Formats: sequence, structure tokens, C-alpha cells
Amino acid sequence: MGSEPASPITVKFKSYVTPSEHVEGFESGKEFPLKLRAAITLEELVQQLFSKNRNHIGFKVVNGKVVKDKVLSDGDLIEIYRLMGGG
Repeated sequence: MGSEPASPITVKFKSYVTPSEHVEGFESGKEFPLKLRAAITLEELVQQLFSKNRNHIGFKVVNGKVVKDKVLSDGDLIEIYRLMGGG
């Protein structure tokens, strides 16, 4: 018996950092649905979308909580915020 691949998930995604590559539906600060493979982690998603500019990311939020990494689930709200300067 072979195991079937898990169904893709859809998350709600909002970012204030522009992805390195074109992402269909992306508009800075606007929430939009994003289809992902099952069992993807937040860090894998960040590496995939922000490979060239991840140093601009200040913090990552999943469902209202700041996290470093976690396995994403269908329906999660992911928010990516810019690194903030100050003095």
C-alpha cells in the first residue's frame, strides 16, 4: 500500500515585505489566499518567497502570534512584517 500525498492547504497571507519572485495576487499589506503543499513550515515558506530579501523581515506572525517556525495548517493567517528602523 502506498501512501497518497496530502492535499494542498490554503492559507491567508499578508506581507509588508515584497517577495523575491512574483506571487500571483500579492499586494503589500493586503490579505489574499495562498495555496501551499501540505506540511510546509513557516521557515520553508519564507525561504521560498523571500530568498533574496529575507533580511528585510522583522517578524512573522501566524494566527496573531509571533513565531519563528511552525508547520502551517489550512486556514492559517500568516503575516510578514518589515524590519523596523529606529534610533
